[in-house]
Formats: sequence, C-alpha cells, structure tokens
Amino acid sequence: MLVTLLTIVFVFVSLLMVLVILIQKPRGGGLSGAFGGSGGAVQQAFGSKVGDLLTWFTTGCFIAFLLLSMGLTWAIRPAQEDLDAPTIQPATTDQAPLPGDAPPPIPSEELPATQP
Repeated sequence: MLVTLLTIVFVFVSLLMVLVILIQKPRGGGLSGAFGGSGGAVQQAFGSKVGDLLTWFTTGCFIAFLLLSMGLTWAIRPAQEDLDAPTIQPATTDQAPLPGDAPPPIPSEELPATQP
C-alpha cells in the first residue's frame, strides 16, 4: 500500500516538475529562441515576478522528487536481516533430496538378488 501511494505521488511530482520547467523562460534564449519563440509568454501573461515564483516552485518539486525517490528506495529495499542470512545452506545427510537431485548410490551388498 505504501509503495503504491509513494509511486503515484512520485509520478505526479515528476510530471509537475517537467511542466514547470518547460514553461520557464530560458536564461540565454536557448532552444526557444532558435525556433522564433520569445520564451517570455508566461511572464507577459502573469507579470514579471512569475519567474521567481516558478524558480522556487521548481526547487520545491525537485526536493520532493529526491525525498520521494529515497522513500521509494527505502520502502522497496529488502530487510537487513534478509541480506545477512546465508543464501546456500550446507548439505547434511539427514536432509531429503531436492527435486532434480540424483538418488544416492546403493551399496552393492544391499542390492536385491536377481532371479535367473
């Protein structure tokens, strides 16, 4: 449940951050100047202080992005005691054979007598 909730919020914050970055005015003209765009349409529509607000909002989205990614990593990571447990158990003679293991050889004195 926690992983699902964090994943949904993480995707929402990621998309929001992409959209906020795309509407910001590029500092040096950038790619929008190459295609004839002014890059300042948002500032013309909403005033000159929008750029500062968008910068702070982008910073907030980035911090939320980092915290959510760390939270998802923590929520998905296996428990520490699982990492410390040995993965291969030593074989003992009293264990039942695993499927696919060859049966143990039968000593020759225990072989049944064959009939002629």
